Amino acid sequence: MTNYSNYAIIASFFGLWINSYLSTIGQLCVGFILIFTFGILHGANDLELIKIVNTKGKTLHFYKVLLYYVAIVLSGAILFYIIPWLALSLFILVSGYHFGEQQWNEKLKLANRWVKFFSK
Repeated sequence: MTNYSNYAIIASFFGLWINSYLSTIGQLCVGFILIFTFGILHGANDLELIKIVNTKGKTLHFYKVLLYYVAIVLSGAILFYIIPWLALSLFILVSGYHFGEQQWNEKLKLANRWVKFFSK
C-alpha cells in the first residue's frame, strides 16, 4: 500500500503542476476525459461492490441497483446545479467516507484485537 500511496502523491502533485499550464478549455477537456474513463470504471466497480456487500442476503436485481445508482448520481448533479455549496459539502463528506471506509475498517480490526486482548 505504501508504494501506491507514494505514486498517488506524486501523480497528484504532477496533475496540479500540469493544471497550472492548461487553459480553462484544456482543464475542462482533461477533466471530462478523466471522468469518462476512471469515473465510469469506478462507478462500475461500485456496482460490483454493492452486489457483494448485500447484507440482507436477498438477490439484488442488476437493473434495480443500476437505477438507484444512476438516480443518486443525477440527484447529485441536479443539487450541484441548484445549490452548489451544499452539494460540494455533501460530496466532500460522502467521498471522505467512501474512500476512507476501507482504511477505517482495517484500523477498527486492529482496535478490536486490542480490546479482546485486554478484556481477557
